[in-house]
Amino acid sequence: MKLADLDLFVRTADSGNITAAARELDISPAAASAAIKRLEQQIDNSLFIRSTRKLRLTAAGERFLPHCRRVLAELIEAKFDLTGRSIGGAMSPLLDLSRGHPQRASFLAHHVWEATPAGQSADEDAWITAFDVAMLRSKHEFVAVEAGLEPGQRKMARLLAWGEPPYGASAGRLGLPKGTATKATAALERRSLAWRPYDEELELVDPLFAAWIRFRDPQP
Repeated sequence: MKLADLDLFVRTADSGNITAAARELDISPAAASAAIKRLEQQIDNSLFIRSTRKLRLTAAGERFLPHCRRVLAELIEAKFDLTGRSIGGAMSPLLDLSRGHPQRASFLAHHVWEATPAGQSADEDAWITAFDVAMLRSKHEFVAVEAGLEPGQRKMARLLAWGEPPYGASAGRLGLPKGTATKATAALERRSLAWRPYDEELELVDPLFAAWIRFRDPQP
């Protein structure tokens, strides 16, 4: 069983979209589909209910998902342990982040590790330092993402970054009538930039991208 397949499974389960998960891992949708089928054969169970819209986990997939999360989390802990560090309280926010953006969780875990001196445990200061450094190092990525957005989509991303509802007074102040706002939210979801985690409120998938927008733009 390949760790890359487990990572792909977690990403697909979180996004409900194997194409989006494949894009995150820089592999083709065909390769991603083959990897999921390989994993299903290895555990002798179907993991997803396939439809023309969003993939949904089967009962077996629901049971398998927390095991995969635990394996990926233990790999992060192992890196800290083998270098005389402890991830401490930073593990909880990393696990929260991994449900929507596993790649970003691994990226942040590395920066937490860098910010934690050998022989010590990661604390709140290490987490804040890691988050700020990771955000700044991702600046060029975020500039490129925004350059590919239409004006209405950029305004909607700003609203979501500040936790504002996609429709309402704040959207109106930004010149986003409901029709435009609806199209903008749908576009952000199609591009895997926004999602509704477990049917909760719409939010940006990447918390670093959201933090970068808040750092640069005032609250609407």
